This record gives sequence, C-alpha cells and structure tokens, in this order.
Amino acid sequence: MEKEFLTQNDFFRHDSGDCLEWTKKMIENFKKYGIDMSTKTLFIETPMEYKEYKPRILPIVAVNTAKVKSILELTKDEKLKIAFI
Repeated sequence: MEKEFLTQNDFFRHDSGDCLEWTKKMIENFKKYGIDMSTKTLFIETPMEYKEYKPRILPIVAVNTAKVKSILELTKDEKLKIAFI
C-alpha cells in the first residue's frame, strides 16, 4: 500500500476476506510509513462472515483494551478506531 494513499485518507473499508488479517496489514502499513493511527478509522463490513469470526472479532469494537491491543500487536500508547458496518 502506498504512503500517499494512507496519508490522504482517514477512512478505510474492508468488505471481504479475513478482517483480522486485513486489520493487521493496515496497522503494519501505518507503522511502516510512520502514520498516526489515532487519526484513522477502519470500517469492517462482514455481514455474512460475522458469525464465523465472532469469537475473534467481537472484542475489536473496544480497540483500546489491553487484550485487543495484544491481538493486534499494538503498544499501550497506540490507538486505532475500528467500526463494524
């Protein structure tokens, strides 16, 4: 993913595939380019897959909890907004 795309946009939408892996890749790219994740929002649309991912994804709603940060490999000071649509 290009730095210009990541810096010019504040919202990113996932609509297919493994949403946990996509989220991790987005975080990896933000870190790679030194982008402040607290200014970004990830929207995850998984209506058909939600039941399959529910045990792994449900906690991500509260992204700033210690458990979710450990799943996403975020430090205690890193913040990220994730919304399910």
